Order: sequence, then C-alpha cells, then structure tokens
Amino acid sequence: MVGTDGPAGLLSALRDGGVGRIGDDDAGDLESWAAAEERAYLVLDTQDCATERDLCAAFGSAFDLPDDEPREWDAIDECLGDYDVAPARGLVVLWTGWDGLDEDTDHVVPVGVDALATAATAWAAEGRPWTVLVCGDGPSWDLPWWGGGAAPWEAAETDGGDEDWDEEDPEPELSDADMAQFEDSELSSW
Repeated sequence: MVGTDGPAGLLSALRDGGVGRIGDDDAGDLESWAAAEERAYLVLDTQDCATERDLCAAFGSAFDLPDDEPREWDAIDECLGDYDVAPARGLVVLWTGWDGLDEDTDHVVPVGVDALATAATAWAAEGRPWTVLVCGDGPSWDLPWWGGGAAPWEAAETDGGDEDWDEEDPEPELSDADMAQFEDSELSSW
C-alpha cells in the first residue's frame, strides 16, 4: 500500500525512479499514486508467458512495439528507449506474473529487468523517471527490496535451514565399537 506511511524505499523510488522488488501486498494503490503524481501507469502482466518468446511478445505488446518489429530483446531495448510518456512526468511499471515462466527464470527475468533498468536510467536523465516494480515472491536478482516486511528471499533463507545446526560444531565421532562394526560391514569395502 502506497501512502505517506508506505515503505520509505518504495516512496523514494516512486519519486526518483529505479528498479526494485515489492510484494503482492505492496501494490495496492500504485495506480492512484501515479495519477496523483502525474505519472503514467502500466501493468506488465506476464502470467500467461511460459517462454522467453512469450515474454518478449508481452513486452512488445505492453510497450506498443510496432507489429513489423521482431519480438526480441534488441528491438525491445530500442522500443523502451523511444517509449515517451509525455505529457506525464514519468512512468510506474508494475511487472506481475513473471513467476509463471517455464523456461530458465533465473536467466530470462534478469534480461527483462535489465531492459527496463536501461530505459529507466535513460528516461531519468531526460527528467521523466521510470519506476519499475517487480512484484511477487522469488529470488532477489540483486534488486533492492522496497516492499513492506522482510524480502521473500530473506524469509526463504531463514525458513529453509535447520536452526539447530551450528557449522562450528565438530562432526560427531564414532565410538570404537561403532567403528569396528562399520569395518565389518559391506559398506567399508566401498
């Protein structure tokens, strides 16, 4: 939820531009905020994209890539560089549904993020900042967390391990009886 009480990183990013991650609960009234700040608002919904080709097509469609242009990253980069949102003072892009990709998400999503980040940087230099918000759970892709609460990848790190395990503990030693039993077993011949 965006407002005066929203996460400070998100509010700053909305004003200044950039690319970051938010949770599903943080996307609440972004469209209202964008309108109040005279920013264009675009939802890049890629939930029906299973492949990189589908993702490129969704980018092309969302950003009005001409029909005669190929749906590939170079053409998308060029299109994003030309995507002027005038008379708006900037753009807020909410990217949802990226987690539906069947292909190499750890490669494909960062390529899309990079295309948006390049455009965001170029448009910020023109005085029309773009804020790109990659919404949902998943890896960080080295993007800052602007959502409320803990980042999903931080929660996954703390939830997934054995909290009682201490890497400094020495490995358990076998007693002489256990060692003799092991040496007599079939496993010792491996």
